[in-house]
Amino acid sequence: MTGADWMMAGVYLVELVAGTLFLSALARRSLSRQASADDNRPRGAARRMRHSAR
Repeated sequence: MTGADWMMAGVYLVELVAGTLFLSALARRSLSRQASADDNRPRGAARRMRHSAR
């Protein structure tokens, strides 16, 4: 492989890692937002909502 090939492989690897971190941050944000919304509901309502979504 030439130097350009190794450079492109590095670019793809960096993009893969950056994309994974970005999606992880989005998922964590979504889960924390959902958990805080569950805390605001009356007791048992969050459980019923989760079961009715299936």
